[in-house]
Amino acid sequence: MTVGAQIKQARIAAGLSVAEVAAKVRVRNSLLVAIESDNFDPCGGEVYARGHVRSIAIALGMNVNELMVAFGLQVKPAVSALGEIATMMQGEKRSLPWAPIMAAAAVVMAGVVGFSLFVGGENPVDPPLASAVTTDTPQNDPSMASNTPSASEATALLTDDVTVVISAVSGSSWIAITSNSGVQLFAGILQKGVTKEFQDPQNLRVVIGNAGAVTLSVNGKKLGTPGGSREVLQFDFGIGDPTQG
Repeated sequence: MTVGAQIKQARIAAGLSVAEVAAKVRVRNSLLVAIESDNFDPCGGEVYARGHVRSIAIALGMNVNELMVAFGLQVKPAVSALGEIATMMQGEKRSLPWAPIMAAAAVVMAGVVGFSLFVGGENPVDPPLASAVTTDTPQNDPSMASNTPSASEATALLTDDVTVVISAVSGSSWIAITSNSGVQLFAGILQKGVTKEFQDPQNLRVVIGNAGAVTLSVNGKKLGTPGGSREVLQFDFGIGDPTQG
């Protein structure tokens, strides 16, 4: 179900008219009608549309985080996935089941939340970081344990920035991290046993290609495993408690 359809369904279930909800969130009736029809152009841009959708979701008592994930995938899907996966294909030294991965990336571009993502390989090629604080911690190398902080230790060293710590605990996962300014901080395979930390003063967009294989800590709060095996999810994290809408 699309974002607009979810909002309309929630409004009707709450027994509220378009005018009543529009008054609650202080938008024009015509703008709410457009949003319910998945037409976000009258909002004046993605940032404003995102704010309106969030306000409407709060007013209707919807699950804000889930709706914002759906909005991110519907309005601005991870279009870089195909290019990044193609780059990793060229860098692989042994044969992998890339056809299912490419099919999965195509599904992401179509805006579908769940898909099968097969990851693996001995030498995946990660694009260079634009700006990120990273902590690579191979958990199977005891010699590194005393020198490199764990995920829990990394979250204890937080600043006032938005901080996201991702650990691949039960398998590998494709991830993409984008800063508030639109700079891609990382896109590639996060190998099992590796932890990476990213920071931005305002917002981080996080796409995870195998949600059941990783754990998340955001702004010092441990969120655990965000989804199921081979499920692709997208989040937008800002300053403050990530569990609060």
